[in-house]
Order: sequence, then structure tokens, then C-alpha cells
Amino acid sequence: MKKDKKASNSRLPHASSNPFIYGKVVREEEFCPRPQELKALKNSILSGQNMALLGERRIGKTSLLKEAVRNTKRHTELYVDLMQIKSIEDLIKRFFHAIHQIDTGFFDKTLKFFSVFKPVVTFDPASGKTGFSLSPGQKIAPESLSAIFKLLKEIHQKKPLVVILDEFQDILHLDCSSECLAILRSEIQFLEKIPFWYSGSVRESIHGIFLSPDSPFYKSAQMIEIGPLPEEAFMKFLQAKFEVGGRTVSSSLLKEMIVASSSVPGDVQEYCSALWEVSDFNSTLEQSHREAALECIFSREIKEYESYLLNLSSMQYRALYALATVGGIAIQSQVFLQKAEISLPAGCQKAVDRLIELRIVYRHNKEYKFINPFFRQWLLHRGY
Repeated sequence: MKKDKKASNSRLPHASSNPFIYGKVVREEEFCPRPQELKALKNSILSGQNMALLGERRIGKTSLLKEAVRNTKRHTELYVDLMQIKSIEDLIKRFFHAIHQIDTGFFDKTLKFFSVFKPVVTFDPASGKTGFSLSPGQKIAPESLSAIFKLLKEIHQKKPLVVILDEFQDILHLDCSSECLAILRSEIQFLEKIPFWYSGSVRESIHGIFLSPDSPFYKSAQMIEIGPLPEEAFMKFLQAKFEVGGRTVSSSLLKEMIVASSSVPGDVQEYCSALWEVSDFNSTLEQSHREAALECIFSREIKEYESYLLNLSSMQYRALYALATVGGIAIQSQVFLQKAEISLPAGCQKAVDRLIELRIVYRHNKEYKFINPFFRQWLLHRGY
């Protein structure tokens, strides 16, 4: 049903509030539509097809997945965040927490299924949130994961589920990762009516899990890549937000900001948020505003930037600055080596590999890019 324009406008942010949201999941009016991806995910729900989504950090994968489930209205998301998972016990607790989050009515039943783990329920009076831990010293075997999937099957019969396993590649950090992946695959294949969506941001790892013939998950999910938002639609979306506060921004200025943010929606929104903060109601935004917005971001993130530099050797810093100035397409070219003041390509490669280990840069389609594009801008602004 088509929404009434007046009703829709009534939900827009007040003119004095900053409408740009970044660093968190967005929904409904705050979500810039991705019609093709939403259609693919809707079909996944209808058919029970598992999906693997690959995209850069802050590209909007989690928001997309949650919005797709919300649009179905009938299904419930079971969201499990696997970022920086440390152990099989940690994996169990994250599933445990996700199951409890979808409906507290399942609490007693959850405890029954998880009795093998001897869960301990905790309560934080400050936040009012319930937490979970496992009995101290208890050793959990990967085979114990089977209990989780028995519970998922029972819940799905009463409450249709879509299971989202976010940052799925981080399961590779577990000492027992091979065994866990084999057990997960074995259990998931018998839950053919429950769509499982795997989200990941590390290309090599996700490809290894879903495209390597040696992996238990080989060809077990349809893979789609989540790239930048279509530029024209994204700019209209952003311009409409600026108009809420009486600010006018040209397409050319927005395009410059999108390019400077590597077309990553989360970073673009952070840039726009800062631009909003340094401008006034009923103003036309200009290059000076853009520069002031960058200064605003630098002042907020300066400690993070400086902490990066503290962990670098002289050679690693020179390679980093060369990436900022020359770019990361041909790091073994003579131009790059001269800029980095490194004589041997092997030494340069070793320095860049260390930058990847420190999560300062990453490799995408044979190009090395900054994880935080504003750190690159800061290095260029700093000038050395």
C-alpha cells in the first residue's frame, strides 16, 4: 500500500537533529534501498536457499539482512554475531544469547536443551540485560553444537526462522575450526526449511569456506557480493536528508565525498554527519564545509590514528604513506618503491603484509586499500 506523503514526512528527523546514522544497523526510512539484493534474499526465504554475502566492512551487509527479514513480516531473525569469536564455548554462548533474544518464552526450553552445557544466567542491573556464561572449567566439545540445531528445528515449527551468521569467516580463528565447520554443515543440511545467511568481510576466507572443494561448506550457499550503493540513488538519498535541515549540497560535492570514503556507505554517512555538524540551517554547503568536516572527524579519531603509528616500524610507515599517496594497485612498481624508499620488492611486500595483519589495510581485487579511509586522508593532510 502506498504511504501517505504527509504521514511519511512526519517520521523524518526534526530539522535540528542530525539525520545521518553510521556505525549501527539502520532500518526502514534510514535504509537506502537495494532492490536487487532484497529480491534475492526474499527468494531465499521462500525457497529455503542458503546465502553467503560478501562485502567490505561498513558496506551495509547487516542492515540489508535485517531489513530483508523485516520485510517478510512473517519470519523472525536469529542473529548470531561471530566477530572475533575466541572459542567453542564462545560460539555456544553466542547462539544461546541469540536464541534467548528472539523470545523469552523459550527460556525454560532453552535451558532444557542446553543442560549439557550447564549454563549460568546472569543479570546486569545497570543495563537491565540478561547474559549467559558456562560453568567454570567446563570443557565443551564441538559435537555439543548438535543440541543447538535440535532447538532451532523445534523453534522453527512455531516461529519461522531466518538464521544470520554475521562475520562467519571469524569461525576460522577457532583451534577446532575444521571440526566446527564440518559439524555445522552436517547439522544445517538437515534444516532445509530454515534459510541460513552467512555474512563475511574477508574475501579470501569466505571464498575458502564456500568455494574450496576441500571445505565442508563447498557450494552449500548461493554467494552474492554486496558492493557500493548505486551512486545516483545514494546521492538522492543523502541530499534528501540534508534538505530536512535546510541544507543544500551539490551533486559534485557529494560525489567527491563518496570517492574519498571509498564508496562505503557507513563511511559516507560518517562524512555527511560531520558535514552536517559544521554547517548551519539554510546554508549551501561548499568545499570549506567539506574540509571542516574532515577536521571534525580527525579530532574525534586522532588517538586511533596515533595508535596505528605506534605499532609500525620505519619501513612499514613508509609503505603506508606510499599507499596513501601513490595508491595500492602496483606496490612493487618502481614508482611505489621510490616513494616508500624501499629498495627490494620483497621487503615492501613484507611491510604491506604487516599492515594487513594490523588491520590497517586490506586487499580487494589485487588492490590494497585503507580499512579506515579517513586515516588515509589524515596521512595526506599531515603531509609526511
